[in-house]
Amino acid sequence: MDSKINVSLRSGGWILILCLLFQLVAATSVGAAPIPQEDGIQETRSADFRVRGQPPVINETPKTQSVPQDTSRSAPSLDSPPALPDPKINTREPMPTHKGESPSTGWTPMMSEGFEGFFPSGLWDVYDNDGAINGEYKWDDDDYRPYEGGGSAWPANGGANRLDPEFYNYPPDADSWMVYGPFDLTGNESASLEFRYWNLSEYSNDYFGWYASSDGVNFYGERVSGNSGGWEYIDFDLTPYKYDTSVWIAFIFTSDDSVENYGPFVDNITLWRFPSGFNSQFTYDDLGWNEVKGTWSVVSGNYRTTGIPGKVSSSGYAYRYPTLDYQARLKRLGCQTCANRLYIRGRWAPLNSDFWWYRGYFFQYTNNQYFSVWKTINGVSTELIGWTYYGGIKPNTWNKLRVKASGSTLKFYINGALIWSGSDRSLSTGTVGIGMQRDTTSSGNYFDVDWATLSTIVSLEQFTGEEPLAEVGETVHNWDDMNMSPAP
Repeated sequence: MDSKINVSLRSGGWILILCLLFQLVAATSVGAAPIPQEDGIQETRSADFRVRGQPPVINETPKTQSVPQDTSRSAPSLDSPPALPDPKINTREPMPTHKGESPSTGWTPMMSEGFEGFFPSGLWDVYDNDGAINGEYKWDDDDYRPYEGGGSAWPANGGANRLDPEFYNYPPDADSWMVYGPFDLTGNESASLEFRYWNLSEYSNDYFGWYASSDGVNFYGERVSGNSGGWEYIDFDLTPYKYDTSVWIAFIFTSDDSVENYGPFVDNITLWRFPSGFNSQFTYDDLGWNEVKGTWSVVSGNYRTTGIPGKVSSSGYAYRYPTLDYQARLKRLGCQTCANRLYIRGRWAPLNSDFWWYRGYFFQYTNNQYFSVWKTINGVSTELIGWTYYGGIKPNTWNKLRVKASGSTLKFYINGALIWSGSDRSLSTGTVGIGMQRDTTSSGNYFDVDWATLSTIVSLEQFTGEEPLAEVGETVHNWDDMNMSPAP
């Protein structure tokens, strides 16, 4: 055995070994400094529970395998001066990603944070959960490893003993919290938290987690440990909290007393909600409705306005809806040629001098048995179907209006009959509402809403199936008054 080794060395073995060493050194010296990787160890992920103000549960299992330690990046002693804060970067606005890419999906952002400006601000709070016992380390924004743009958050870049992740690993015995809230999730079908993270921490000992809470004390969520292998995308379901008026989310990083590494970086945080429908019976209140113009009140189980002479009175619901099945039972007395309408995909502000909505689709009828459909964009109105006679409209009593919208497809019903179906891609989402026009000469005007309902679940069959149109009269051409129909 020894003779074979000696022969190998004498015949050029040493040269081979030196060549291999040279190649190894060259490979590790080209480009950026290498990041330590876990040999054969991937990321672990599990459910977790944390209590604000209480220490984490430490893994007491003896360490048998861990991330290779780069001692040149070890945190300095607590007596060392803290790192200088990075200059604030404003390279981009924090923009929603995924759910918001298509506004017709119905998801609406409540908050987005891309760590490009001042942080923490607003409802954000950062703190060291064990105070200064093991040094004070807090989450803060840094430019070392963003997912995109110029910044991301790192759990030890803030606090009295803050570190710069470009030069140091996270510290031992860290318990750093980044919390947002409280915020209200009522009135939504569902909600979620989206973000990106990058992590390299000691496997099964140092953890990065994301959590939610309904009291700001007890936080439930998930945590990861080890090597993420790059940037990961998380969509954390908050739907269990949709009945809570106060909700908090948290990002938490904890480490034990030895073996540190680069740790977690967080970027592109977006809090999303999907508004639920509504069922407004107006028996006692008008919850969710916003008086836009005119005086609106609940009178004898109806939502009523008497209007404003020569102008529009309207009320809008609080949320934005792209896909909808919207119905209301309406009655109008007084003016016979004044429009009474449902708004969808709208925005009322800024109102013009006659209090018209700034944008939206308007589905309307008058007591002299005409209907029409209009769209308004940036204050400019265009007819989709002009004033058209329909004998199924009941003058001076209750009429049920219904509008279905999905994508570009729009359908308008009066008293159960489909009277118009069309397509328009101009507006994809917005507020719904009710409204009426009043003239300056008629008397006895009031507009009653018995009930209004909206569902966000509209089946595909409602738009692809054949549906007969009711028989309607001729459309009046060369009549461009959206608020008044022709006289009979």
